[in-house]
Amino acid sequence: MVHPLSSAGRARALLAILLAVIAPVSVAACGSSEQEKAHAAAQSVYLKAVEHRNEVLDQILADPQPSWTELRTLAQEMAEAEVDELAQLEAATWPANAQDPISALKGDIRSAIPFWNKAAVAVDEDALYENINLALEYCGGPAAGEVRVALGLPTAG
Repeated sequence: MVHPLSSAGRARALLAILLAVIAPVSVAACGSSEQEKAHAAAQSVYLKAVEHRNEVLDQILADPQPSWTELRTLAQEMAEAEVDELAQLEAATWPANAQDPISALKGDIRSAIPFWNKAAVAVDEDALYENINLALEYCGGPAAGEVRVALGLPTAG
């Protein structure tokens, strides 16, 4: 039996990956003011923080879809990537306009981690896909978009 990942979660996640790929072209290479340099540094920190998560997410959403046992392993890796991303986001200093969106994003990550952990130990396909789909509801959603806007990174709109 094939259990597809939810289309809404899959679309948000694919968008997050796409934006991560095209984002580096917009990061300012050098700024003339301290504020521009700090802004460019914040962009780089954010892109580095989400890099591993986006790589794992790309594997989860691959076509053809990995087997459910492979997805279980990827869910564990995703939980670890989310924990690492959260730590990097918490350790960084963010521009004033990005602080609220970053806080919202950290909340989304905290909400997703338990679902990734449950998917990683799922004993059947139904539990695995249910938890992955729940976790995907927090990936690439509005909070991530607001962070990208605040940091001057490309968005879907």
